[in-house]
Amino acid sequence: LTDKKLLTRYEQIYDSWVRIAPGNKAIDFHAQDSTGKEFSLKDFKHQYVCLYLWQNVYPCIVEFSHLKKLDSLFKEKNIQLINLSIEPKLDEWKKTIRNQDTGKHFFLKNEKEFLKKYHYSSGTIHQFILIAPDGKIVESHLPNASSGKLEKYLTEQL
Repeated sequence: LTDKKLLTRYEQIYDSWVRIAPGNKAIDFHAQDSTGKEFSLKDFKHQYVCLYLWQNVYPCIVEFSHLKKLDSLFKEKNIQLINLSIEPKLDEWKKTIRNQDTGKHFFLKNEKEFLKKYHYSSGTIHQFILIAPDGKIVESHLPNASSGKLEKYLTEQL
């Protein structure tokens, strides 16, 4: 590349992908539960954490029924399912999670900066990330629960 601006941008993107590569320290989040209590990734150390980043749209909400089927696997493997909503409206998020009882549900604050760090794409609608008990990324783009491949991955890899 001879265009210095383009090269600089390419290097920034490459460096950010490297930052979320397996083995690197996971990026912390700051979120709240439905009562307003604050949580971060540090609150779940010594456990595997499966982060589910989701929007308040039908395909994402459908994933909850598939995640519910994995409850016993999550317990067996000591995995804490953290559902991080990127719904911008707190009231809409609370309405959506009212009947969802799998994992812990959190409303993600300052979601734009956090999502950029994990290369979340609104085009993919949702993303699953696995973090090890030592706080390092195991995988930053797990398969969807609805595909059946998430269960297979967790069973074979952990």
